[in-house]
Amino acid sequence: MTSIALNHIVRRSAAGQALAWGTGVLPASHERVLMRLTGYTPLARLTDPEHDPQWLLAVVNELLDKGLVEVVDQVADEAAPCSSWGRLALALPS
Repeated sequence: MTSIALNHIVRRSAAGQALAWGTGVLPASHERVLMRLTGYTPLARLTDPEHDPQWLLAVVNELLDKGLVEVVDQVADEAAPCSSWGRLALALPS
């Protein structure tokens, strides 16, 4: 098992991309996290203010164990790409 940290960049795997949304395979909160994992933004920039960052790491680890995501890279904070998609996803209704 990979030890996921907030400086990891994670993307949906082929299985994660093929997952049909809203079927109950995953809880809605997990689907929301999966939607945000595009392979461009470190997890630290995707934390949700409603949850502890450890919650995000636990969800990503579950998705990794199910083969729905894969680790792309690990970056230093100063080298992390900036994306507004993480904040946009938080604006969507739950």
